[in-house]
Amino acid sequence: MTYPARPFAVALILTTALVGCSPKKSAAPTSTDTLTATSGTGGSSAAGKSAAATSAGGSAQSTTASSPSPAAATTKPAKAPATADVCSLLTPAEVSAALGVKAGPGKARNAGPPIGQRLCTWGSRTVPVRNFTLSVQRTEQFAQQLKDAGQTSKKLFQETKKLYEAQGPLTPVPGIGDEAYLYKTTIIALKGDIFISGLDLFGASDTAKTALKTLTAKAVAKL
Repeated sequence: MTYPARPFAVALILTTALVGCSPKKSAAPTSTDTLTATSGTGGSSAAGKSAAATSAGGSAQSTTASSPSPAAATTKPAKAPATADVCSLLTPAEVSAALGVKAGPGKARNAGPPIGQRLCTWGSRTVPVRNFTLSVQRTEQFAQQLKDAGQTSKKLFQETKKLYEAQGPLTPVPGIGDEAYLYKTTIIALKGDIFISGLDLFGASDTAKTALKTLTAKAVAKL
């Protein structure tokens, strides 16, 4: 059985990006509205077609930095390049262990303009169905018009946090990036200028929430 793509994280970030750049304050969209806006495959969206596309991979790591000690190399996870496929942040084995199902290879997606965040979804191909979607957003991936308007990934994180707070309580999740919060089956996190979200639509139990935290933490540690 082929597991379905889950566009919720894309819909949420697209919605808040447009709210942040609009001169008029609009009401928070319903889940039906956001899912409809991102119902296409490959991470594309109707909203994204209205903005010019820009995407960049971020700053390259310095090649002149001193080599880490053997002890540090064994305790710190390898950092993923800014342009890396989000699917490289987690292995199928890690996802399988956390979700308690056999997960296949991740399916990468690029949301495209105007916000261009990278996503990856891992999932089981048999019952019970479990999916985990990871979204990574950097300011340099925004369309130029958003950057000219002063929009950043950090602001996008703050806007998303406010959106969730208006819908229900957020639970702080320590140890993930600079700050992170759990809302139902979603974690949002900020690390520097990187906005990360993890989603497990089938993960309402305490065990599933633990898996959600585990996978998001592993991915963020490599950014």
